[in-house]
Amino acid sequence: MTRNIASQNGLRKYLPVVLFIVGFGMLLFTQISDFFPTIPIVMVIAPIFILRFIRTQPAKRGILLTLLGFILSMNLALWGIHKLDNIALMLVFNITMSTVIALMYFIPYFLDRLIYPRFNGLGIISVLIFPILTTAIMFIFLLEGPIDGATAKARGQVILEERLRMVFPLFVLLIMEYHLPKITMEIS
Repeated sequence: MTRNIASQNGLRKYLPVVLFIVGFGMLLFTQISDFFPTIPIVMVIAPIFILRFIRTQPAKRGILLTLLGFILSMNLALWGIHKLDNIALMLVFNITMSTVIALMYFIPYFLDRLIYPRFNGLGIISVLIFPILTTAIMFIFLLEGPIDGATAKARGQVILEERLRMVFPLFVLLIMEYHLPKITMEIS
């Protein structure tokens, strides 16, 4: 019995590392890349691991490590996607664009980490904080047009519909994450 408890404590010690590696490792497969294949379903699964990581860490450490994870994974996933003749210019441009995209993806997690503790324990409201933040922030970022500099056309409604289609599975998974422990406890 004592050995079992010790092994569980040892696993708990490494859980944040596993969440970080799995979450940001999966994030590599969410972008169109020259190095990694794009796997669309990972777009729904990776945020769960990253969100669990940032929520279980102390605020400052969780925020800084999540920012670092986004910057590293986006720079790896999007490496060399913009090809220019000048190598130095291409390097600066790719790192700058990847970092900006990483910051855009990081903002909902940052705001969730600040807001979630105030709503923790309020049931479904606490579960919906992240999907609502993500949908709102991504919609705001897309109002200016594509990040590649192309001219923006009046696509507000289309962008909203695209974002809602992308985030709806996340709503379903987060609601399942909230209700599944209750259901399993009632069954047993």
